[in-house]
Amino acid sequence: MRDWATRHLPPSPTPLRLLECGCGNGTLLLSFLTSPSSSRPQPFHLTGIDYSPGAIFLAKGVETAHRSAPLEDEAVRNEVDVDWRVGDILRDKFTEEWDLVLDKGTFDALALSSEPIDGEGEGRLPSRVYPEKVATLVREGGFFLITSCNFTEEEIRRRFTRPELGESDTVVALVPRLYPIQDLYISESFGRDLR
Repeated sequence: MRDWATRHLPPSPTPLRLLECGCGNGTLLLSFLTSPSSSRPQPFHLTGIDYSPGAIFLAKGVETAHRSAPLEDEAVRNEVDVDWRVGDILRDKFTEEWDLVLDKGTFDALALSSEPIDGEGEGRLPSRVYPEKVATLVREGGFFLITSCNFTEEEIRRRFTRPELGESDTVVALVPRLYPIQDLYISESFGRDLR
């Protein structure tokens, strides 16, 4: 996912804002502490949200370890601010928008729930509410990057590009081709040619 972002996010002198929904231990977000040496350093403001206080505690520890680790040979260090938050992506209200919103399995996990949620999406399943929430988090012209083990490209497209969600060209799906999950390919960019 970091490689995709490095290739497709436009360089900016101001920090690019990235959000990971369901960040867990934070390793995906923390991969943005560096960039390939073939590119220039890029400032980032990273936000990791997870409903588990334990996950956020762990992510903070992983961040400390990553920041003190020696730099890899083919990498440059980026200027990065990180904001770890305990929160509920389905129920919390957000007034912020991000350049790139990342999902590395959160939608898959939410889709397994048959328990309707309360609050704003009252009585609806998490898998119906989540695409609506994500659509409000991506700034105009921004991207939503998702990996899924449970859904095909067509299923992701149907769920995240409904007309009521706004611009369909903000969604980019990454779908596993084979196990393990690290073996990914860009299935399609809905409305944009980003290969």
